[in-house]
Amino acid sequence: MDEAAYRATRRITNELTRQAIENASRVVVDPGQKGNSLTVGAHVFGGQNWDGSEPPNRRTGNLVKNIHGNPVTKGFNGYTASAVSEAEYSRDLETKYKVKYLFMTPARNYLVQSGLARAYLVEELKKV
Repeated sequence: MDEAAYRATRRITNELTRQAIENASRVVVDPGQKGNSLTVGAHVFGGQNWDGSEPPNRRTGNLVKNIHGNPVTKGFNGYTASAVSEAEYSRDLETKYKVKYLFMTPARNYLVQSGLARAYLVEELKKV
């Protein structure tokens, strides 16, 4: 059972990472780029995450490249699945701006609300 829970958590982490990268990749725009220098440009609307929220612009690809799944950890209540963006400004995108350009939160919500996380757990437990 313990091994099945670990495998399910690993699958959830991989899917969380994949979904976050997909969300961060939805809007590709360079409204203010000239040559190799980036200038401030207006946010371009139009891309949507699965829940209707707006993803961030992708200008350099650094946001996407810095999304990684964390190793599965075991705590007092069981295993923990998580992914993180190591880009310095990613937390600001999720929390500080009045208009939020989300990519991590919709990824987590998708796994829970779609039932995919539960399905992974059930599949792994059936293998035991």
